[in-house]
Amino acid sequence: MTEQESNTLNDLTYIIAHLPTHSEDCSMLSEVYDMALATLKERDDLQKTSTTSLARHDKAVADGTTIVSAWSVEDVYGLAEDSGYPITEDDAKSVLSSVKKNFDANIGVNWEVLQYYLDDLDLTPVSKLKAKTFHTN
Repeated sequence: MTEQESNTLNDLTYIIAHLPTHSEDCSMLSEVYDMALATLKERDDLQKTSTTSLARHDKAVADGTTIVSAWSVEDVYGLAEDSGYPITEDDAKSVLSSVKKNFDANIGVNWEVLQYYLDDLDLTPVSKLKAKTFHTN
């Protein structure tokens, strides 16, 4: 639980403690407090589960029972340079996002897949940009 969340719960506890015991507001605030506490506990449990799951995954990769293929914006930059495309970090992230969103396990991720989504950005190759810059009518 973050410090801000802890402070919020402390504030709610204080408010509940200082309301008249017969007040409908006290009952409502108590319900809100209980829901907030339950939500924070669920989030904390999920974070612990995720951390445990990641540790288990890392161990499986390290001991050779799992393989991982990782692609980065650096791969997209290199492909874009080879293809003559000017590319930004946002463009590279967009390519990776498209690959992830449209992942097909029968094909996997490879250079051709990255090229497909890079081409899909509809960027103008640097050579054509230079031609436009130096071509005068």
